[in-house]
Amino acid sequence: MKLRRPPVVEAWIEFHFRGSETVELWPDGLQGFVESLQGDFPHLDPKIHEEVTVVDRIKGVIPNQITVRPHLRMRLFDEKRATCVQVGRDSLAVNLIKQPDGYPGFSTLREKSLEMLKAYQDSFQPAAVLKAALHYTDMVTVPTAGLNRFRIEDYFAVGLQVPDDDAWPLSHVAIDLVVPLQGMKGDADHLAFGFRREQPEEGHERFRLDWHSVCTDLETLDHDVLSGRLEEAHTEIKERFRGCFTDRSWAIFGEEEES
Repeated sequence: MKLRRPPVVEAWIEFHFRGSETVELWPDGLQGFVESLQGDFPHLDPKIHEEVTVVDRIKGVIPNQITVRPHLRMRLFDEKRATCVQVGRDSLAVNLIKQPDGYPGFSTLREKSLEMLKAYQDSFQPAAVLKAALHYTDMVTVPTAGLNRFRIEDYFAVGLQVPDDDAWPLSHVAIDLVVPLQGMKGDADHLAFGFRREQPEEGHERFRLDWHSVCTDLETLDHDVLSGRLEEAHTEIKERFRGCFTDRSWAIFGEEEES
């Protein structure tokens, strides 16, 4: 399917690794990783999260001894801040962020992600990719001007049914679903789906849809295998995407015939 106005605001692929069994290259390999990408990703944004653990308490209540473990995560942005590479201990993510010229598509995201995976392998020498995931965030804006009443079920096949619209006027809706993906190769492969009503704008209702298709039990560094599993993850999302919308809301996106 091809949409003139796709609702995608962000898409990303992430990898989680089993680290090298012979050498520890985090965070020492980070400098080489950053330098290898600096030409295409000149903007750096380091983040440090501190994990605090209480080792001992006075009378079992007041902390007497604590340990602090810092967790470093580096974000690199390209010049337009349209692509972000995030790297941490045993993790890598590549984000495509919505720009005026639109979302470039899954093939571009997968190509960039595998390119960054190669750079990660060169710098950190992981033993294997354990898990990979494909994520999308969609923002659907529905015009409400001229409507006497807005009903979610008129626009979405996934929603919440209430006993009576007048007695149960909905101001906030949040639904989370997890669907096992039997067609994929990992026993724990699944699609997590989130549906949220956002703060409305004048004359519009706004809904956020989050998609997380997770590939498990990978145990490989073979890019062909990873590419194939990500393709399966994309297919699982694509097959379910159209089914979330009624014909009324689908018309908002402007479907075009593919040549």
